[in-house]
Amino acid sequence: CQVNKQTVLNTEQALKIFKEKNVYLVRADWTRYDSRITAALERLGRNSVPVYAYYAADGSPVYLLPQILTLNMIQELK
Repeated sequence: CQVNKQTVLNTEQALKIFKEKNVYLVRADWTRYDSRITAALERLGRNSVPVYAYYAADGSPVYLLPQILTLNMIQELK
């Protein structure tokens, strides 16, 4: 989780990609086991973190990214 933040998600390159693609980032902190986050994880078929989910603006199904991210993965999101 922290590695992805440092090497991909919080980089200048990723932030530029997100801005260009009009991606709205949402981060949920599950360190206190919030029941709303637990329910969201269950809807995604997951029971642990990290989970990286991409919700496209066109309403297509949620795309779950792998636990290890790369900039190329971010660039390829539609």
